[in-house]
Amino acid sequence: MNDAICEVCGKKAGRLYSVIIEGSQMLVCNECASLGKKVSQKPSKKIRFITKDEEKEESLVENYGEIIKNKILEKYKDLKEFCKKHNYKESYLKKVIEGELPLSIDEAKKLEKILKIKLVVLENKEDYEMKEKELPKLTLGDLIKEKLNL
Repeated sequence: MNDAICEVCGKKAGRLYSVIIEGSQMLVCNECASLGKKVSQKPSKKIRFITKDEEKEESLVENYGEIIKNKILEKYKDLKEFCKKHNYKESYLKKVIEGELPLSIDEAKKLEKILKIKLVVLENKEDYEMKEKELPKLTLGDLIKEKLNL
């Protein structure tokens, strides 16, 4: 028989009971079960932990400023009305739309929910690295040669 060990006294017990003792849920023997409040044996909801895949990286779509501007003007009279309703600074959003300020991933996710648009995409890190490698590498000499030919 596979005996389990009580978490309070350490004795081997044939059956363990789920009990809350001083705010902590523990598996205890019949003797130690009186030290706390018994918890029903109904199966509880499973808790799912979502882990971020290390091979994926979140990034913004290229023309996020244009997408945001079009959606705001489609749903609202103007940028001022949107900012007032959703507690954004108008100057901040103008700069984000014009590309003067970068948009953080967290802020993009908030705007996604409000405007019901897709701004954040998952990319494989390997694909991103491959894209970088495919770009031609310019040296300082190449730039000087180009400048002199003009």
